[in-house]
Amino acid sequence: MSRKTITQPYAEFEEALIVADALKPFIDGSKEKDGEFDDMIFVASNLCWRIVKTPANPANPIPEMLLKIAAAGWSGAWLTNVPH
Repeated sequence: MSRKTITQPYAEFEEALIVADALKPFIDGSKEKDGEFDDMIFVASNLCWRIVKTPANPANPIPEMLLKIAAAGWSGAWLTNVPH
């Protein structure tokens, strides 16, 4: 039975953040870009919680725990910077 890993979802999470960052300069001027930005943040958020919920490798937990901490830190920073 294969163990769930954090590495692949974390790579996808970083990719979604890179795309979202690239779209930031355009979000005020284009409804299409606003939607793309929102989509990437949605993808990143879903991946973030998947990463946080997946148990770290018990044989060598530190590398995966660091990825989990980074993802959780992004979610906390993002939630505190969202305009209400």
